[in-house]
Amino acid sequence: MGPHSGPQTGRVAIGSPLHPREAQEGKKMMKNLVKQSLYKNMEMITRRANAADDPSKLKSLVLSTSSKSLPY
Repeated sequence: MGPHSGPQTGRVAIGSPLHPREAQEGKKMMKNLVKQSLYKNMEMITRRANAADDPSKLKSLVLSTSSKSLPY
């Protein structure tokens, strides 16, 4: 490793799994997180599409949601 002002660490990235099982669990968790996000986004798109007939309902729906698809 070259000289730098930060803390010196080994070649293993911080937070990287050391065991294949941990890597698989991490991949599974990320896959589930992506599915959950996609489902929530699709649900919001459907709500907005259904609210298009009522402008006041659409406006309140758009204002009440943020750009984040997950609550955390």
